[in-house]
Amino acid sequence: TPLGWVNINDVTTQNIGKQSQSIGKYSVKPTNNGLYSIAWGTKNQQLLAPNTLANQAFNASKAVYVGKDLYLYGTVNNRTGWIAAKDLIQNSTDAQATPYNYTFVINNSKS
Repeated sequence: TPLGWVNINDVTTQNIGKQSQSIGKYSVKPTNNGLYSIAWGTKNQQLLAPNTLANQAFNASKAVYVGKDLYLYGTVNNRTGWIAAKDLIQNSTDAQATPYNYTFVINNSKS
């Protein structure tokens, strides 16, 4: 393992939040940055290239914020990894349910 000095101007850091469960179904946008082994990964940590992910189904299982950017962990093309939330479109079938108001009448009289 090489050891040595690093110029502080060559280092970029981000705060990472706590992982949370986030289940959902998405489609990967044609313009995406790929699937990574870690959130906010580098090209060396890329699992799948962007061109192999375009318009593919992504099933998310958890999420984490890195700085101000949200990353989702899930499966696409039989590979599991992290992808930026901005690279995804939530499926309309996975949207929030529409609330309904019903009025119920209960009759307790004995006949």
